[in-house]
Amino acid sequence: MPIETPTLTPTETTVSYTYILPIQPSKLAGFAEGGHPYPATDLFAPVGTKFVAVTNGVVDFVSYEDKWDPSVNDMSVACGLCVAIIGDDGVRNYGSHLSAIASGIKPRARVEAEQLPGLVGNTGNARTTLPHVHAVRSQHANNDNSHLKCASQECNIT
Repeated sequence: MPIETPTLTPTETTVSYTYILPIQPSKLAGFAEGGHPYPATDLFAPVGTKFVAVTNGVVDFVSYEDKWDPSVNDMSVACGLCVAIIGDDGVRNYGSHLSAIASGIKPRARVEAEQLPGLVGNTGNARTTLPHVHAVRSQHANNDNSHLKCASQECNIT
């Protein structure tokens, strides 16, 4: 009698992620078209409105101090206070021009969707604009420190 050889049939695994609008409550969020030569959105809201984690992930980068000086215009610090989080989905979620960074938000800290990393503001080169979060979603390239750049240098991320 022939012996049957067992075969392994791969089964499809479904992974789901939760995504949240980063301005909460969402009814406070306003949007503007255009304005950036790269994939970014300015989410307008009153100073102090909650800026929350878009999805579960790990904090990648935090700028705790607004070092932007308009007389120098160093774009590497134009973000003011900012936070970058690498989501469990592998996508980097970045928000800048915050008015405050929440307690416990530091590199390598685990965050959950809707957790508070900071508050809407107008720090960095947004000092003379309406308060907003400059929000960018981009693919995170491992071993590539270009993801640590702020503000206009976000366009270098692939």
